[in-house]
Amino acid sequence: MPSKALIEVANAFHRRKVFDAFGVSGAEELTVDIPAVLRRVRRLRDDFVAGMLKLTDELKDSCIDGRARFLDAQMLAVGERRVHAKKIIIATGSRPVVPRNGRNSAQGY
Repeated sequence: MPSKALIEVANAFHRRKVFDAFGVSGAEELTVDIPAVLRRVRRLRDDFVAGMLKLTDELKDSCIDGRARFLDAQMLAVGERRVHAKKIIIATGSRPVVPRNGRNSAQGY
């Protein structure tokens, strides 16, 4: 995930403050190359997306694509289809849904 990769960079840069305790000097001279960081984040993102696309292609008929709603803890309705499962993975995609005012975000979507 891109946000996790950015957090990893921030944490690594922040750790420079404890280098002296390990006998490592010169940490005050460290800098961050933002364009290089963003290239790495984009590469990680692209690799992640490619892996997920390959995985879903390999799932073939086991992968159900569509708008789903829970009927109970182990039953989904996906269009007219009913799906029972012990475990359900929710992969929401990339389009946000903003809840309507005054409504519980789990209702009506």
